[in-house]
Amino acid sequence: MTEAYQTISVMIFGAADSGKKTFIRAVRDTIPMTGEYQGKHPAHVTVAQDFGRMVVPGQPIVIYLFAIRSNLPWPPMEDTFSDETRRYAGYIVTVNSAPNRDWDEREQRETLAVINTIRERGLPFVIAATKQDKPHARSAVQIRDLLQLPDDIKIIPCGAKTDPDSARRALLELFALLPQDNVIQHAQSAIRDMINK
Repeated sequence: MTEAYQTISVMIFGAADSGKKTFIRAVRDTIPMTGEYQGKHPAHVTVAQDFGRMVVPGQPIVIYLFAIRSNLPWPPMEDTFSDETRRYAGYIVTVNSAPNRDWDEREQRETLAVINTIRERGLPFVIAATKQDKPHARSAVQIRDLLQLPDDIKIIPCGAKTDPDSARRALLELFALLPQDNVIQHAQSAIRDMINK
């Protein structure tokens, strides 16, 4: 008999060129794919997204990662979650912290809209300050000031292209906000082992 897998879903929201696909490439064990999703509600548009998967070594646990543009209608995919799936669902908002780059008003508005929606719904999330491998990248403190975010929102420096472990650390910070049962604890332990190799 094939053992049933428990799934953890990670939704990654961010503006264009904010490092969503690079984040997935850093942690996945499959080649990232691009697909489409059509929401149940007639008003939901078709969403093009990047997708990756990571099987937790030695455990019947799979982490699914979905990258979605932050300007798309909410809730992309969330309406398909069962109660059990929603229990193991978390959110990462990617913010491009590359230096010498002016954020336009639309990008800031999109990013803050996603953050505010997630907070209003009481969903677990962290912010990944991406492209930290660029010289003179904006720090987490600068990102917090730029977006005027409260101190209780976690911002994790992430340079996934050259430091895949930084993306894994962002996952660990997110998983710390999920129910601390055996599923999450096994996933956390496996990711820590990857970082410590």
